[in-house]
Amino acid sequence: MLSIQVDKKYSKNQILEMYLNDVPYGGTAIGVQAAAQLYFNKDVKDLDLAQSAFLSGLPQSPSTYSPFSGNKYYIQRTQVVLSAMVRDGYITQKQADSALKEITNTQFAQNSQGIKAPHFVFMLNSN
Repeated sequence: MLSIQVDKKYSKNQILEMYLNDVPYGGTAIGVQAAAQLYFNKDVKDLDLAQSAFLSGLPQSPSTYSPFSGNKYYIQRTQVVLSAMVRDGYITQKQADSALKEITNTQFAQNSQGIKAPHFVFMLNSN
């Protein structure tokens, strides 16, 4: 019922915007803008294809696909996102290959975004 009501009240773009602004991307990054700042030290509007594909794959499992976790699972996840974009006709295979090479060689920003009293902050954010 809730899904039907949301669909009647908001456009698909508005629903996507609400989702992107509220989904966790790992650590203290809630929303795509915070994630762009955390991982790339950029505004979301300034991201390129490789960076956008990387962030698109994160919400499924932010801890697993984090480049700060010590593994490189994010490369395979980004490849899955790029392959879907090729399959659906949004980009060419050449663009996907270039973006995958770029993300493989990316030096991620390691911004320290500690929060004082995180339980309090997250409680306020959820209300």
